[in-house]
Amino acid sequence: MLSTKLRSRPFNVIICDFTIRTMRDANFELVGILYNLGLWLSKHAAKIASNNDIEMEQAVEVYKSLRNAAGVFHYIKSNLLKQIKGEIAKGSDLDPNVLEAYILQSLAEAQEVTIARAMELKHDPGIIAALASETAIMYEKCKFGLQNVPDALVTKWRAYCIFKAACFRAYAHCFYSESQLKADHCGVAIVSAQEALKYCAQAQNAAKVYRSGSGAEYVFIRRLQPYAQRTLTKAQTENAMIYHQKVPASMPQLQLKPDYGVATPELPAGLSFSVDESWQEAMPGFDLTKVPEWISRKDYQAKKKEAAKLHTVPETPIYQGDRDPNNESGCVIS
Repeated sequence: MLSTKLRSRPFNVIICDFTIRTMRDANFELVGILYNLGLWLSKHAAKIASNNDIEMEQAVEVYKSLRNAAGVFHYIKSNLLKQIKGEIAKGSDLDPNVLEAYILQSLAEAQEVTIARAMELKHDPGIIAALASETAIMYEKCKFGLQNVPDALVTKWRAYCIFKAACFRAYAHCFYSESQLKADHCGVAIVSAQEALKYCAQAQNAAKVYRSGSGAEYVFIRRLQPYAQRTLTKAQTENAMIYHQKVPASMPQLQLKPDYGVATPELPAGLSFSVDESWQEAMPGFDLTKVPEWISRKDYQAKKKEAAKLHTVPETPIYQGDRDPNNESGCVIS
């Protein structure tokens, strides 16, 4: 009963709807708090990742923040959405497609950190190829999920997903090429590296559409394209001198399943949704029969009128540096 007496004012981030709406439902208040927490965690990760020089401790914090952001959005979608009464507008914060896109993007960006780490430590190329392929798939799912949202609201978001999907398709083919060369399948290694260069071209075109404003996307490609070209050159040289294998006419879609490094949603440590025992003692003290009298007071009406003025907080843009990151992957989270 008490939850229906709390007046909440939801606001839609994607739609940028500043229309004041009120609803007597404590679930909206909880969703609003958690939504802000999820957005803050993702922005916190982007802020740390915007530095040109990232240390290991910072990379771990970025990874945890992104998993926590995914965990918060996943909790809203799985546990709170069904408790919300009324119609949910398409493209609003509570649109399941929007929530799923937030979850997928947060997890995909967390996996970017893992891929960068695996590249730094020169892990098995087959492991990296599978994880890069899975990351590309997550960005593609995010893009397809946004198709149900009005295009004008998510044009740049969708362009970002297309750009990142192309980049990690390219990385997947580069490392798959290396793994095939290691297994003495040089013909497949060559065609996979050629496919990587095709995705590099797609990434360049997508970067022009995305245009983050900081140029970070071009920093990403600046490492990726030469790496793909070196991979191809190496495979072609080895084939000409040693293997003499026939190069397949086309490269089938990679069907790789990663065994390691897959990120999963995780709620922030210490975040609990169980009812505190002190509330059980406090509940009898609330007299709901006095609510109408309280609402009719002049001071309440004055405060309500003032609260209707929604004040916007100017957000400071987070720009990635235009220097190459101090890692082999050139990984940039923007």
